[in-house]
Amino acid sequence: MELVLAADPMCSWCYGFGKEMELLLARHPEASLRIILGGLRAGATDLLDGAGKQFRLHH
Repeated sequence: MELVLAADPMCSWCYGFGKEMELLLARHPEASLRIILGGLRAGATDLLDGAGKQFRLHH
């Protein structure tokens, strides 16, 4: 069984799902995990300014 996790590393819900993923993999040690990263800023090349960073940290 292959599990595919599509997640945004800047998303607190995605980050919070990590513990659940650990439990799922522990119950199914035969499973493999493929992680696909994406998100609202996928492909962006500009740097986040201070306001953008604080907004994301808040959430």
